[in-house]
Amino acid sequence: MEDNKTPSMVTELLKRAVAEKGQSGVARDTGLTQPAIHRYLKGIGEPSTRTLKKLAEYFGVSVAVLRGDSYYTDEFVNDINIKNDANYQKLDDLNKFVSRIMMGFIAVLNGSNKLSENIYFVDIERHRAEDALQLPENIRNDISPKILHEMDLLAKKVIEKYYEMLRRCDPDIREHLLASDQRKYDNRLQLIASGKE
Repeated sequence: MEDNKTPSMVTELLKRAVAEKGQSGVARDTGLTQPAIHRYLKGIGEPSTRTLKKLAEYFGVSVAVLRGDSYYTDEFVNDINIKNDANYQKLDDLNKFVSRIMMGFIAVLNGSNKLSENIYFVDIERHRAEDALQLPENIRNDISPKILHEMDLLAKKVIEKYYEMLRRCDPDIREHLLASDQRKYDNRLQLIASGKE
């Protein structure tokens, strides 16, 4: 994590919570000030350990999840079979990338924390799952078939869980999530049409 930068998971979860409850509601529920929440929403400022503990309790996850730290053991990361030792840094980054993706999927699917039933968190992971299934071939080829297969299975399960939760959720929340998806789709079409993607 860069110095004085809010971890991306904190920013994403706060955005979703604020969309539902407003800044004052989230401030009241977390014990943080509205200016602090405003800064974190903009990605400004690294929360203290005390603040991360408050947010972790609020979102029902560990501080490690909020920081983006890996859950996986060295044995798991080493099992991501990299075929090209010549470019170690790139491959080490790929190991971390894959483990972080899968850690989020497992957090959604294991049902042992509040976030696994929070549709906004599941929506974040659903987008990551869709992206994981569309990784370019050159990246997919550097991941062992065993890990790639496991990642793809988890990604598909996350997507299924999201749509099941979407069917059961409050109609206003469903409408908000679907409208957000439509805006992202429209923006992407505009980028493609303008030749920027």
